[in-house]
Amino acid sequence: MNVCEGPLSGVLRVITADLGWECEPLPDGRAIISTGRRYADSEPVEIYMAAHADMFDLSDGGETLSRLHAGGYDAEDAVHQAMWRDLLHEYRVSFSDGVVTSTATVQNAPHVLSRMADALLGLDALRVLAPPVVKRPRTFARAVEDYLREQFSDEAVEANRNVTFDGQTVRPSFTVTAKRGPIYVQAAATTSGHQGYEHAFFTFSMAAQAEVPFEQRLAILGGTRRSWTPSRLTVLAERANVALWEESGGELDAFLSGVKSKSGLLIPQTTLP
Repeated sequence: MNVCEGPLSGVLRVITADLGWECEPLPDGRAIISTGRRYADSEPVEIYMAAHADMFDLSDGGETLSRLHAGGYDAEDAVHQAMWRDLLHEYRVSFSDGVVTSTATVQNAPHVLSRMADALLGLDALRVLAPPVVKRPRTFARAVEDYLREQFSDEAVEANRNVTFDGQTVRPSFTVTAKRGPIYVQAAATTSGHQGYEHAFFTFSMAAQAEVPFEQRLAILGGTRRSWTPSRLTVLAERANVALWEESGGELDAFLSGVKSKSGLLIPQTTLP
């Protein structure tokens, strides 16, 4: 006997008469309840029901999450997650393995079914209410990090690790594990102005005083030589190898592969004055 003809049939007849709902048996023994309600896009709100003794398991069959994903909802966004949890709590429904669920007895089935339908409509509204995820541009430091991981491996690149040079603790942007020993990398974007340069200058001044090998010091500056004061580039190149992000050619790749630079500036010789 299917759910529609079982103990709930009397209750369903009342609901059908009052609200226009329909119960359609499925081949697997469950039933699908057409609630008569519709989502904003006019699609019907339907609830799946399975009978177990005197209890009924209700679910959305995974439809809610599927609709949200299709509408651009980001389940990983913290704001979206908070709104989702609040709605689940408000409507007293559960969520597991991609499915919204609830349980009902013969006595409270009309109320629980109605609340379940309300829950599905409320959750579906997140497609409209949830604020769009902000697409932030990739930072210069992230671009450098991705590049270093491509050249070495994820395990070889560590960001913002404290390093002690001659008793002075500094924090280079990245520490790269290489065959020649650790390479200390400081990234400075053109947008960081004096602050980025000063950080690199201080870091590699300390490294020089601690006699860290020159080939283990690397400053990667954004832009080209025109983005930086020439005298500053010269001074920094005395303390570390300096690569210009948009002007290094293959010099930076070669340096990271183990080729020693001919000068502190990792710039193709044809571009040097």
